[in-house]
Amino acid sequence: MLVAYVFGILFKVIEVYMLLLGVYALMSWFPGAYQTTLGGWICYFVEPLLKPFRKLNLRFGVVDITVLVVFAALNFVRYLLLQLYAMIFTLW
Repeated sequence: MLVAYVFGILFKVIEVYMLLLGVYALMSWFPGAYQTTLGGWICYFVEPLLKPFRKLNLRFGVVDITVLVVFAALNFVRYLLLQLYAMIFTLW
């Protein structure tokens, strides 16, 4: 079924993006990690999604929870996709 493949691809894309977010967050612990080639590529893929959430000003002192909020939002989108997938396949 084509619908199952599309949902499978969407789930994998969200999982990979969540993994990239985790690596992005861990890179903040290492000075200069963002300036490496790998760090540049990770920033290239992660920053476009983080940019709208940064406007919410989720920084409390020195702690920035923007990545955590984006991670939770992706989890919520994954949950909605799973519910939609279940609803589609129970109707067939």
